[in-house]
Amino acid sequence: MLDSTEVDVIRAGLEKLGGRAVINSVNYEDGDGPESRFAKVTRLAREHGAALIALTIDEEGQARTAEKKVEIAERLIADLTGNWGIREEDILVDCLTFTICTGQEESRRDGIATIEGIRELKRRHPNVQTTLGLSNISFGLNPAARILLNSVFLDECVKAGLDSAIVHASKILPIARFDEEQVRTALDLIYDRRREGYDPLQKLMALFEGATAKSLKASKAEELAALPLEERLKRRIIDGERNGLEADLDDALQARPALEIVNETLLDGMKVVGELFGSGQMQLPFVLQSAEVMKSAVAYLEPHMEKTDEAGKGTIVLATVRGDVHDIGKNLVDIILSNNGYNVVNLGIKQPVSAILEAAEEHKADVIGMSGLLVKSTVIMKENLEELNQRGLAADYPVILGGAALTRAYVEQDLHEIYQGEVRYARDAFEGLRLMDALIGIKRGVPGRSCRS
Repeated sequence: MLDSTEVDVIRAGLEKLGGRAVINSVNYEDGDGPESRFAKVTRLAREHGAALIALTIDEEGQARTAEKKVEIAERLIADLTGNWGIREEDILVDCLTFTICTGQEESRRDGIATIEGIRELKRRHPNVQTTLGLSNISFGLNPAARILLNSVFLDECVKAGLDSAIVHASKILPIARFDEEQVRTALDLIYDRRREGYDPLQKLMALFEGATAKSLKASKAEELAALPLEERLKRRIIDGERNGLEADLDDALQARPALEIVNETLLDGMKVVGELFGSGQMQLPFVLQSAEVMKSAVAYLEPHMEKTDEAGKGTIVLATVRGDVHDIGKNLVDIILSNNGYNVVNLGIKQPVSAILEAAEEHKADVIGMSGLLVKSTVIMKENLEELNQRGLAADYPVILGGAALTRAYVEQDLHEIYQGEVRYARDAFEGLRLMDALIGIKRGVPGRSCRS
């Protein structure tokens, strides 16, 4: 992303930068005439194929109501697409927000205006991207209270359709890390739920009186230390907290075998992570953080595990299909399945079906997993399934498919009719784990196993 108030600096950056850029930003503060900053920056974006952040600001200033935010956004979108040839997909509208922490009456509903502006904009223009400079919402609070309000407000904006945010990663936490009273108070402040004798702003300041971001972390550490050992280990996985992990594992090994610690404690923590992710209470970066702590714990315990001749829980070959380079989802599946005892052969991106089948044969795979983000990848997956049919391998390899362009109906109705074996859709990594458990159970004749939800 290129960010400068100087048009010449943006031009110089675009000429040096490899790949496509995002320019921050354009608005109508000085109008839309040929000599306006809007026109100069947009002209550069068109010349260099850059995407644009567009702010809901016009000649009258920054929009304060949801209606005004949408009105300016509509003007921006119509102008950029109609007059400048910028695609809707390359526009990132920032509906902007003011602080709701001044106590002034005119700012009390600014959070609501931003949330509703995002929701209405995404309803009208689903292809337009949305972004938000998040931390303005909490300006004026102490650092510890800001972390809470930033986190809760981000969660509400994401539910309304927010696609991205400008935020310091250390200044937000998963909602599940806060207690119920804190979250409720933050929501009351965001939605201006005052009543006689109750002001959520005053309540929030009282909850965090004297607290700092450092003391907030310290209190969490003290809270963690006070838990019984097994609960503490589980909590470390849920919170993605690595500090002190090895010492706790050493203590646990004094009482229980390593494999028991993994299966009965650590995996319980990952199960909670899956539930929080599925319910929207934990965002992907925090899931990955938890998964990395889980991986570290398993690696630390591995030398203490008895070696057996058993083949393990099962083997899956994972690949992003031919022509697709997106692998974040696939790699998360790898982490989750690996942490749950499966052998994962991760082939990487842009894999032709021949490579997938060669790996499946070489590693004696129980299941094949194929991933892709692009719409064309859904066609490649169909072709791959047809190839398995033609080679007479459908009965040997159940297939799990995942990716943003897929739908459950397409996989479990259309592709199910085509494929002569078992094919299932995984909405996320944790559904992939459930399906893997079911498919391996069916293969090994475990009573009651089924792929149905």
